[in-house]
Amino acid sequence: MHFEVDRTSSQPIYSQLASWMETKINSGEWQTEFKFPGEVELAQSLGVSRGSLRKAISTLIEKGLVVQIHGKGTFVGRPEPDQAFAGRLSVYQDLMLLGIPFTTEVLEQRIMPAPDKQAQLLDLSPAEAVFYLKRLRSVRGEPLVVQESFFPASRFGGLVGEDFTHVGMVETVERRYGIILEWTNNTISVARATTSVASLLGLKIGDPVLFTESILYDDSGNKVETGLAWFRPDRFRLKTTTRRAQNESFYSMLGRTANLNARQASSEAPTRPVSRMQGTSRLAEFLPVERICVNYHTTSWSEAVLQAGRLLQASGATEERYGQAMVNTARQLGPYFVVSPGIAVAHALPSEGVIKPALALVTLQPPLPFGNSENDPVRLLIAIAAVDTNQHVEALKDIADVLSDPLRRNALMQASTVSEAFEILTRR
Repeated sequence: MHFEVDRTSSQPIYSQLASWMETKINSGEWQTEFKFPGEVELAQSLGVSRGSLRKAISTLIEKGLVVQIHGKGTFVGRPEPDQAFAGRLSVYQDLMLLGIPFTTEVLEQRIMPAPDKQAQLLDLSPAEAVFYLKRLRSVRGEPLVVQESFFPASRFGGLVGEDFTHVGMVETVERRYGIILEWTNNTISVARATTSVASLLGLKIGDPVLFTESILYDDSGNKVETGLAWFRPDRFRLKTTTRRAQNESFYSMLGRTANLNARQASSEAPTRPVSRMQGTSRLAEFLPVERICVNYHTTSWSEAVLQAGRLLQASGATEERYGQAMVNTARQLGPYFVVSPGIAVAHALPSEGVIKPALALVTLQPPLPFGNSENDPVRLLIAIAAVDTNQHVEALKDIADVLSDPLRRNALMQASTVSEAFEILTRR
C-alpha cells in the first residue's frame, strides 16, 4: 500500500487517508471482504499515526464501506443502500443531484420494429419503427438497474447517434428536440429475474426484482417514450411521484443550452438587459455574496473545485473536507461533471461534511479544460452542498433559469466583480 500525505493541503490527514481508501474501494482494487492488515502494521505501512488511521476507518464505517467484526478484523463491506430515490424522470438526475458516482453501459442502441405492447402504449401501428435503448447503470462498480427505452423513430430516430454512456436520456431529448419532458405514468411491481436480467444484475434466475413500466409525456401531453426498468431491490428504494415539479429541472435546463456556443457568446452577448430585471430571486439565501468568486485564476480544475469548497467552508455551510470530497466525486463521475458548454457542477454526498444546504459559484479566467471534449473549456463552476434532495432545489431552479437565458448566462460569465455577479443572479 502506497499512500502519501499532502503536507501542503489544509485537509486533515485522516480525511486525506479516508478519501484515498474510498477510491481504492470504489475502483474495485479493494473488493468486498478484502481484509485490512492489523492496525499497527497498517498505520506503519501507510506512514500515519494510529489515531489518523482510526478516524479514517471510522469515516468509512459510517458510509457503510468498511465493517469491523470483533475478533476477526476490519473488512471492505458491501454498502447498504442509504439513498431513497425521489421518483424523478430519470435515475441519472437523482444520481447526479445526490453526488453518487455511477457508470452507464449501453447494451443495445438501434432502430427496430416496435414490440406489440410498446406499439400499443405509444399509439403506433403494429411493428412501426422505434428507437430502442438498453442500458445498465452501476454504482460503485455494482449493478443497480437495467433500463429499456422505446421512442417513436419517426420523431426521435436521430437519438441513435447519441452516446448515452456520457449523457442522460431526459436531458438529451430536451436539448436535441427543444421540448420539455413533464411527467410519467408509472406501474411498479415485483417481478422475477429472467436469465438476461439476472446475469446483468448479478442475481439468480427467479430472484425478486423491483420492476417498473412507464410512459413519459412532454408538457403538451404527447407520449415521448415508454420504458422498462429492473432494479436490484437490495440496492434501491423508491419513492414515487407522477408529475415532475418545476424545481427538478436543473440539469435539464442546462442541457437545453448545449446547442449554443457558450464560448463565443460569452464574449459577444450584451449584458445591458440584465439591469432591467425586477424582483428578488430565492438564490440570495443559498448563494450570498460571500460564496461567489469571480475571475479566479488557476491552471488546475481540481484547484478551482477546492476554491468553491473553501467558499462553502468559510461561510459555515460545510466542513473543510467537503472540498476534497467534491474533487474525488468529480474524478469518479468523469464526463458527467461538465454538464453544459462552459459550465461544470461540483458536489459530493451529504455525509462528506455538509452542514446546511448551500451553493457556491466561481467564474474562471481564463476558462479551463475539465476533461470533457464536448463542453470544455469551463468558465463557470457551481458547487452544491445538499443535506437532502429537497431543501436546495428551488435555488437550483433559479440558477438554471439564469443559465438557460443566453443574455444572463453570458453576463454572469463576464461579471468583473462579486456584486455584479450577485446582481445578475438575484434580480429578475
